[in-house]
Order: sequence, then C-alpha cells, then structure tokens
Amino acid sequence: MANNEQKAETSLPPGNAIPFCHRCGTPGPLADSHVIPAAFSRQIQGDSAILHLVGTEKDAFPRKLRKGLYVTDILCPTCDNWLNLKYEKQAIQTLIHGTGVTSVYYIREDIHLWRMDDVDLDRLKIFLLSVLWRAHITQMEPFLAFNLGSWAARIEQMVLTEDAGEPDEFPVIPSRFDFRPGILMPNPFEIEGVPFWEINLGDWHFLIKASNQKTPPPFDVCELRKDGPRLVIPRDFWESGHPSLMREMLLNNRDHRSHRKTEPAP
Repeated sequence: MANNEQKAETSLPPGNAIPFCHRCGTPGPLADSHVIPAAFSRQIQGDSAILHLVGTEKDAFPRKLRKGLYVTDILCPTCDNWLNLKYEKQAIQTLIHGTGVTSVYYIREDIHLWRMDDVDLDRLKIFLLSVLWRAHITQMEPFLAFNLGSWAARIEQMVLTEDAGEPDEFPVIPSRFDFRPGILMPNPFEIEGVPFWEINLGDWHFLIKASNQKTPPPFDVCELRKDGPRLVIPRDFWESGHPSLMREMLLNNRDHRSHRKTEPAP
C-alpha cells in the first residue's frame, strides 16, 4: 500500500464523537497508550525531566514530552493493560534489564555477541508487531505516515490472538548498537530490495521483514529462530545510517526554531 493511500480507520465512528477501543470495541474514554512503552523513554530520559521529539520534516515543531510519547485513540485502559501484561513486561525485562540475554565472546573471530538463549522469542516477536500495529491504527502524530498496508489485518490478528505465526512470517533480525542513541519511531527499511520495518529502542535495533521474499544473506542467518543460534549482532552506530538521519532531524528542527523567532507576532 502506498504511503498516500488511506490508513487504518479512525476510532471515531462516523457521526459520533465517542472513540472506541481497537481490541474490545468498548466506547471511550480511552487510555493514554504508549506506542513504544514508556520504560524505553525513561531509559533514554535518565535524570532529565523531559524528552525532546524531533522529526525530519521542515515544519516539525520540537515537542517536549514529560511522560513519553502516547496516543489517546487506540485502546481502553483494560486492553492497554492487557497488552502490557502479555508482551511489554517481558520485552522490558529482556531489552532493558537483560533477562535471558547472554554475553558471548568468540576468540577466533575476535567478536563480542549476545545470545537470546532464555528469551521467549514468540512473545518478543509479537511485542514488536504490537508496536507496529499501534503505530498503524492511531490517527495521531507522529505516526500518521506509518502504514502497514496489506499486512495490517494479519498483524492485528497475530497480536490480538497471541499468535506468533510461522517462522518465515515477519521474521525478526536483532542487533545492538555500541551505545544508546535514542528511540527511532517505526519506519520502512529495505535491504537489497526486500522491505522491512525498522524499530530502534535505545541500543537495540530490530528489523521485521515485510515480505514473502527470501532474506538476503548474510542477514538470513541472523533471523531469530527457536532452532537457530539466537544471536544478536553488534553494530557500530557511527557506521550505520542513523547519524545522518539524526543530523537531518536536528538541523531541520534547529532551522525551524530559528525561523519561528524571526516571525512577526500575529
């Protein structure tokens, strides 16, 4: 589905100002739902009182976030809590506290890796799909441009029925940066013409394949599988494409702030 095609239907029924929950259908009020769990924002935030949200668009105003980035149009409090208990709790333990993740050093190759030997890979996969699903169904910024296209219905089904699907269905490729640059919102990504979705959570980086095409080597051996090596590959942040993206966001928002200062008062 092209980016200019219609996104998921809004949670506002036609002619009705009462929103409804995308899981149970209960009419509002809805919860303050974090598309990306607040724990990851707090990890980046540290002792700072606020987070800063920036974007690549020239007219993207920098926003100050005091309790993470949340939306108010997708889930009721009960279903938001259900999502937290089913998927987010383990993801936070794994990705922030390191539960189930083992550090490994291979002497012959002189490389330091991690292994997810004791991680529930199905639940981690559905957690990542739930982030994509939430970003897709909300009609609020900064997720309006994100679209799962023809995969939306299947991903929603997997999230809501706790179904991780077949191993070749939305396989996950994890990697880990050498420091914690921030949070990158879900966005499309390609490797040799094969489409993926990309999610960055602190120092963790994930690619979720959005295609039935074969994963190009050597990335195919990095897919998380129960019968595989469960390896997490280290990445040099400064050798990735992320620094240029971050520079673009900072420059665009800096230019916009400068532009705002010179505007005459209305």
